[in-house]
Amino acid sequence: MSSTDTDTDTDTDRTTDTDRITDPATGEPSDPRSQGEPSNEADAPTETDAPTETDAPTETDAPTETDAPTETDAPTEIEPPSDTDPPFEIELPSDIDPRISARRTEVAQQQERRRQRLGAILLTAVAALTAGWAVLHSPLFAARAVTVVGATHETAAQVVAAAGLAGHPPLMDVNSGAAALGIERLPWVRSASVAVHWPDSVRIVVHDRVAQVVMSASGGQWAELSPGGRVLSDVATQPVGLVVVVGPQPPGPPGSMLGASDLVGLRIASTLPPSFRAQVTEVRIEPGGWVQLEMTTPIVVDIGSASQLPAKYEDVSAILAGATLHVGDIVDVSVPEAPSVTEG
Repeated sequence: MSSTDTDTDTDTDRTTDTDRITDPATGEPSDPRSQGEPSNEADAPTETDAPTETDAPTETDAPTETDAPTETDAPTEIEPPSDTDPPFEIELPSDIDPRISARRTEVAQQQERRRQRLGAILLTAVAALTAGWAVLHSPLFAARAVTVVGATHETAAQVVAAAGLAGHPPLMDVNSGAAALGIERLPWVRSASVAVHWPDSVRIVVHDRVAQVVMSASGGQWAELSPGGRVLSDVATQPVGLVVVVGPQPPGPPGSMLGASDLVGLRIASTLPPSFRAQVTEVRIEPGGWVQLEMTTPIVVDIGSASQLPAKYEDVSAILAGATLHVGDIVDVSVPEAPSVTEG
């Protein structure tokens, strides 16, 4: 052996002794390499550290058919009650006092009897009203006897027809006010009253108008007029005792009213005083509303307008009584404070 080999072995032994360190706790030598960085072989993953087939999910871990929702787990549907199902009844406690139960039954029966009595009363009332209506509208209570009093120019048949009683209606349907208004539409009737007398009669009282003026009408007729200007009737001959009014408009048919332009002459003719009324033969209405009186003397009296008529009538009465008048003289009282007489 050479010296070089000897040195090398010595260095190897030294190194081995130096590296071999004794563990103070156990007294055993320890490898210094285990105290420092881990060796590469120990740190490398081994075959045992790799995932094995047992770590992979198995068929037992997958959801099974038993885990899926079944038909029994789904919500069930409640079937509606059918006609064949028995009615729902509330079960009362079986320990209720029989006296209380009997009292409840009695109260229910009383209420039912009360409802039955009320229904019977209502039906009876309806039946009675229906029967009463039928009886009151029967011929037993119709206007079979109609009496007309006071009508001198209208016939009783005309009055009854104007009242709406010609068909003998039931007294229940007779309207006294409406019947009276119908009668008052007749030309001669000033007012009327209708009274119903049960069971089958009606009494009518009529107050006629009075004719005071007559006017010449169309066709050679004479129209009688009331003081209010209502045309009462047409007659063939001039009535005696009525003042004749001559106006710009002829009168209308019976039942109509005189025109406005003729009303001033009608007013004067209707208000003539008794002191000289009989001497007036005609009231003439001139254009502009100027009124003249034709007298029997014969003279003419100028009245003028229809104002201050009482004073004008006094002047005429005084002149006729005290003055000497001749045929054709004109007495002017249009200004009542200054009457005058002009010879004709």
